[in-house]
Amino acid sequence: MLGLLTADKIVQELEAHPNASRIKKLMVYACQNSWENDPNILHNYRLADLIQKLRSSHSTIEELAATLHRQVQTLNRQAEYLLVSEIVINQLGQLYQELEEVTQVVFIKPENLVTTSNTLSVFDDIAKEIEQDSHGIRMKKLIIYVCKNRWENDQNILDKFNLCELIREINQANPTLDELSAAFAKQVQTLNRHVEYTVVAQTIISKLEKLYRDSGESTGIKINKQAEYNQSLASRQDIKHQPISEGNQIKQIDDRFEVRMEIMKYTNPLRAKLLLFSVIYHPFKGRGQDWTILRSETLDDLVLKLFSTCPTFPELESKLYHTAKGIANPDESTQAASAIARSLKPFYTG
Repeated sequence: MLGLLTADKIVQELEAHPNASRIKKLMVYACQNSWENDPNILHNYRLADLIQKLRSSHSTIEELAATLHRQVQTLNRQAEYLLVSEIVINQLGQLYQELEEVTQVVFIKPENLVTTSNTLSVFDDIAKEIEQDSHGIRMKKLIIYVCKNRWENDQNILDKFNLCELIREINQANPTLDELSAAFAKQVQTLNRHVEYTVVAQTIISKLEKLYRDSGESTGIKINKQAEYNQSLASRQDIKHQPISEGNQIKQIDDRFEVRMEIMKYTNPLRAKLLLFSVIYHPFKGRGQDWTILRSETLDDLVLKLFSTCPTFPELESKLYHTAKGIANPDESTQAASAIARSLKPFYTG
């Protein structure tokens, strides 16, 4: 039986989300296998019932993720609904975690919910940084495009948008740094000057990263638990981190954004994270502790951890493809392995 408090909390979170309408459409599609756009019909579906049905028909979060991703692949707006599917997975993951850790309160709040008294000043500071930047106008145009899904060149209209409010909106709509990066990547790829705006997007993300970093730093227990878990896994599996040096024929990864974008061109961020987790620690089983650690680490974190353990590119490829064949959804996992290998290959020499 679903924990009533947890289920109620999930319903509240999903109903309050900026993408609530899309979330409900996708959940109905996953439950009924038919797409529904009629608001009157959608209104008849209760989120609590949809959550109950999805949970009871999928014994693991991996199965649920696979179903949602399969459904998304049949839509003509895959990029938007891929992000929506990650929101649903992130929220319903609490119900699976609850079974494994009944006596613990372990759900990690989405990284973007900065609730300290300094929140407003953080948004203001970022807005001021952007406005003072030499590319401030381009940055504002791209932020509006990501938030409102419309491109605007009219300076009078641009001036009407409050940059601080746009930053708050974009932060709320993208619970993780990975989702934020995916949102910008999707929009940049539609522009005729996408090379220039890739650099603009990278600058914006570097400024917004503090919103996600600050919230993570405020939960000391999570970080300590993660360190203990990582240490125990490293000890048990004898993970040896190789120093990055000329002897190992590895270059330093200076541009994490480009690596992240390259990976997300060919696979979704959750699939990449599941594979990386399985390579670094152990095959992902969907247990509560696995999800706790997975949520606490960004795609960047996991990529760098794998990179530091593989002194040669053949070793990296071997670990990725071997692990992909042995975990759930091997075809999708192999695609993720290819995407990760492709993105990291330029950093190996010789």
